[in-house]
This record gives sequence, C-alpha cells and structure tokens, in this order.
Amino acid sequence: MKKIFYLTFLFAFCLNFSNPFAQNIRCKLEGKVIGRKSKTLILLKATEDVRFSGIKIPIIKNAFSFEFEAPFVEQYELVFEDEFEDGGWKPVSFFAENGTLNFGLHSLEDYAQNTISGGELTQKMVRFNQQLINKGDSIRTLDAGWKYEYMKQHPDVFSYSLLLDQVVRYEEDKKDIDIMAVTELFPTFSKLYPSHPYTPKIAEMLNAIHNLKVGDHFLDFSAPTIDGEVKKVSELIKGKVAVIDMWASWCGPCRYLSKSMIPVYEKYKDKGFTIVGVAAEFKTNEQFKAAVKKDKYPWKNLIELDKQNGIWNKYNIDGGGGNTYLVDAKGVILAIHPKAEELEKILGEMLK
Repeated sequence: MKKIFYLTFLFAFCLNFSNPFAQNIRCKLEGKVIGRKSKTLILLKATEDVRFSGIKIPIIKNAFSFEFEAPFVEQYELVFEDEFEDGGWKPVSFFAENGTLNFGLHSLEDYAQNTISGGELTQKMVRFNQQLINKGDSIRTLDAGWKYEYMKQHPDVFSYSLLLDQVVRYEEDKKDIDIMAVTELFPTFSKLYPSHPYTPKIAEMLNAIHNLKVGDHFLDFSAPTIDGEVKKVSELIKGKVAVIDMWASWCGPCRYLSKSMIPVYEKYKDKGFTIVGVAAEFKTNEQFKAAVKKDKYPWKNLIELDKQNGIWNKYNIDGGGGNTYLVDAKGVILAIHPKAEELEKILGEMLK
C-alpha cells in the first residue's frame, strides 16, 4: 500500500507541476552522407514513433543542414527515410543541445563508422556506447547494478534517458532490468528535472508496472467515440465483467485478437459481460473507422488520437499496438492479454 501511495502521489505531483524551466534550446545539425544515395532524413524525438512523427530533412549533394528549437534538452533521432520505407532502420541518436552537431553518416551496413561531434551530452552518450562495445560480452559478467551505479553517479539528462530506456524495455527484458533499482533512482531525477517530459512519462510507466497486475484495479480513463462524445470506461463497464481491448488499426495481431473475441462477446453479452475497445490512432481517424467497419466489432469503440490522453503510456504499452485486460464487475484485473479460448473458459465459470 505504501508503494502504491508513493507512486500515485509522485505521478500527481509530476502532472501538476508547472513548466518554468523550459530552456528554449537552439540546435543546428550539419552532416555528410557517405557511401549511400539517400535523399531524406527524418528527425524526431527518441520518445516518438517514426511511423507517425518526424520532420523531413533533405539531403542535397550528400550533405544536410537543419536548425531547430526545442523546449528541453532531450534525446532525438535521425532516421534515413529509405531505410524506414524498406522496413529495417537503425536510428542515429543525439541530444538536442545549444550549438552545432556534426555528423558523418554511412550506410546501414557500415553503421559502426558513423561519427558525431559536438554537444556535451551527445559526446557523453558516444563515450558510453563505445564503452559498451569495448567491453563486449564481458559486460554480462559485471555487477548487475553497474548501469544503475553509473546513473547514480552521473545524474544528468543523458542518464535520465538511460533510466527511461530501462522502463520502456522492462516488459520485454524483465530478467535484465532491476525495476526496484529504477524505482529508487527515479526520485533523484524527478527532483532535479521536475518539468522535463521524461518525468511524467516515467512516473506513469512505473505506476503501471507496480500497480497494474492481476489482482489490481484497472486504470480508468476517458476517451472520445468516433462522434466526439467523451466516455469514461468505468461508466461503460459498470457492474459487468468486461474486456478493455486496447488496439490499433495498424496492429495486425491486435485486430486478429479482437476479431477472435466476437463469438465470445455474442455468447455472453446478455449474461453480464461486455467489451470496450479503444484504438490508438495517429493524425486521422479514417483508418480507425475503416477497421471498425471491416472487422465488424459489435461493441463500443473509443479512439486515442495522437496520444492526446496518454492512455498507452499509463498502461506501459507505449511502444506497441495495444493489450487487453479482463476485469470483474468491481474493476479488478482477472487476466492480462487473454486469448479467446482463455476468455471463454473464464466466463464459462463466472457467468453460468
């Protein structure tokens, strides 16, 4: 209970803190493109998705130049558009800092030959990554807490980005991430950078990690219908066993799972069961409308457009298409991401 209270308090603090320390960074990018015929780079924040975000920078005569302003020092990425369109890309990371950064960028095959000069935090990142390369496999034999000790000894925005990365990767890499060490380090950084965008993001994800398990209460939220009417999930599922289906029109596995639940829904919808869908979409709701029409979902669907309500972040699934949560009539989570067969079995026992 103490942990739950702490994270909830910290989360509320982060969201309500004003933003007086925005820094108005002015960063200039200069670069040469070597050994490739790419015509465009995409610039975006490391926390954004290149499929839906980014500014295009033209490459002219194997060179590029671009200047931009940012409210905070934080990690950004450059992605070659042709790599992205081919379906396999490796971003070039750097930090938006005052001054000029100079890049020498090679093909994907020669990624290790890329160079970046300029920027205090960017150079710290370069040295850190080189240290990882030099250690190679031996790094796994080191004390498991070495990264956390580094972050503790260097509480700057670069280390904050490392902390964020640990939280983002936690669901896929639990065995190599000490989430309690991350949780203990977070207050140090949140106090140093209370208005930085990493602060509420990490607070929400930690809240989900610690307080969104089977046996916990689901995290309530509101989102609009396709007609723009804002609905609260708790009101839509009140008094019923329910599946909260978080999906996306562009997520094939999500839609496959959603469609597989239609027969289960039809069988139990008059016995105290319901489903509420919420789709994560970007820029337009047209793909959402087309998917609902094509898949013929018989339940109410809400839409989370351009992450406006931060729902995926609250559920710590920001890097994926979605997830599903089965809850009882009191909103307690019974199962996370159940398949239709598992759902059928649980409902058969509960709603005889």
